[in-house]
Amino acid sequence: MSKILPIKPPLPSKPKVAAKASTRRHCAPECATYTHPSDDYMLDHMLHAAAAKVTGGLSPASLALGLFDWWEHLLFSPSKQQMLGISMMNKTSQMGNYAMRASNGMQAAPIITPPPADRRFNSDGWKACPTACIANICAIYS
Repeated sequence: MSKILPIKPPLPSKPKVAAKASTRRHCAPECATYTHPSDDYMLDHMLHAAAAKVTGGLSPASLALGLFDWWEHLLFSPSKQQMLGISMMNKTSQMGNYAMRASNGMQAAPIITPPPADRRFNSDGWKACPTACIANICAIYS
């Protein structure tokens, strides 16, 4: 036979008492005040401030880890490498073809066509080939 055990009511809890002043956390007036770093560390602070401007406040170490992670994934993806290489060759040949046609004064089809919703390049100034500018560049390098 099983034995039935009576259920005891929980013990009444003791009222909570505020901690003594010696065990409390320190509040603002009790904390140590900020002391300006010594001149020995000023170069470090200047370097950190310059790095923060360049990296947007992100840690250079975390940016390096993100770049390494991206590079590692690309390193072990030969099909992605091949796709990127073919894309680079196609775009380079299109750009070279466009530059040759534009420098000879021929009407060249635009390399990049913006989507229909993009109205930034609808002006006639964007449609005209800058032949004078290209001719100046060709004259500099020849």
